[in-house]
This record gives sequence, C-alpha cells and structure tokens, in this order.
Amino acid sequence: MSELRQQICAHYGSQSLPPEKLAAIIAKGRAVTQDDSSSRPAPERSARHFADWRILLAIAASVTVLAMAWKFSINSSAVDFAQTRHGLASFFSQPPSFPLRSSQPDELRQWALAHGAPVFQIPAKLSTLSGKACTTLDIEGKPAFLLCFKTVDGSGEQNGGLVHLVVARRADFRNTPQSSVPSTLTEGCWSFASWVEDDVVYTIATTDGLEKVRCFIAGQEGSVRKPDELPAVLAAVGKGMRFN
Repeated sequence: MSELRQQICAHYGSQSLPPEKLAAIIAKGRAVTQDDSSSRPAPERSARHFADWRILLAIAASVTVLAMAWKFSINSSAVDFAQTRHGLASFFSQPPSFPLRSSQPDELRQWALAHGAPVFQIPAKLSTLSGKACTTLDIEGKPAFLLCFKTVDGSGEQNGGLVHLVVARRADFRNTPQSSVPSTLTEGCWSFASWVEDDVVYTIATTDGLEKVRCFIAGQEGSVRKPDELPAVLAAVGKGMRFN
C-alpha cells in the first residue's frame, strides 16, 4: 500500500469509508498534485527563458551603441558655420570666376538647384534685383551655393555694388542660426545676416555696410552679434570690392 493510501486510511479508518469512496479521494488528490507541478516552469525552461532575455537585452544595447556612434559621426563631420563667412571672403580675395553669369535671378536659382543646392527661395527683396552670377563654394568639403546680385542706390539706380546670397544644407554645418529671424554680424569689411528655414540655412552678405544688409531683411531683424575675432583672410579683403 502506498504512503498516501496509508495516510488516508489512517485518517478515515474510524469512518469506515467504502473502497470506491477511498479510491475517489486518492485520485482527486493525485490530479491536484499533477496540475500544480505542471504549472511550475521546469528548471531548464526557466534557464532558457532567462537566456532569451539576455540576448534581447544585448541586441538592444548594441542598437543603442550603433545609433549613438552614427549620431556622433554625423555631428563630427559637420563644419562650423562660421567657415561659410570665411570661405566667402576668401573667394572674393582674388578676382572670382563664375560658371554662370545672368541678369535673371531665377536663372541663378535654377543653376544652383541643378548643381545640388537644397530647395530654396530667393528672398523677396533680393528677387527684385538684377542678377549677376553664381557658383558653388567648397567650405571644408561641404558645398555652399553663392548667388550674386547688383545693388541699387537711394534713387533706385544700380550703382555697381553687390549683395550676395549663400544657401547651404543645415545638416552640413554646426553652430548655425536657430531661428527664421535673421541675426546680423559684421566681420571686418563684411556684413552678414543669417537665418534658417526648414533644412536650409541662408546668408545675405555685402561689403557695402550693415545698413545695406538690413534693408534686405527689414521687418524681420533678429539679434545683432558682436564681431568674431577677425581671421587674416578677412583683413585682406578691401572694402568696396567689385567685379565686372
């Protein structure tokens, strides 16, 4: 006789249970014991479950590390936005060469777009001027697109002065303006106004003074920044620069 049967018989012996009743009680007890044991995970199944979680956590950690590395590589490849100003001054420090000269502002824009410029619009007050020329500037390996326009004097006559528009992809540069409201800056003989719209960073530049820049951004001026330390290349560019 099994131990379980002996214990039950001892407990219920004084009650003179019939054999079939005793057998039913024993069967029910065994069923409950089996159900309880089946609901508990086997040691090997628990170990496998834990191992699966370790694999998932390792994969998640790897993805996080790769994402951080990718973000770092993107940021580290970006060029300081100040280099666009220095690159522009350097370009005009000697007689410039342009692949396209046109009096039509939209022709300058279409040329820039065809050569990889981000989708941009010529600011309204520049689009009323006569076009001059355009080209691509190499700013430490990043392209910036230069469009040049003839300025006018107080009487509305073209006076031979120039104002320039530089557009570039915002992602290619760090320390760009953070607002669509232009901020102005003077470095040596150059005056600048820069702002961002969507993924494009814009700069208006001239050697005709800050007031000339402001007339093209009237009504949307932002902060006025103090001049940065002037690099030697800016000092070499003479005020009143012109080209034919």
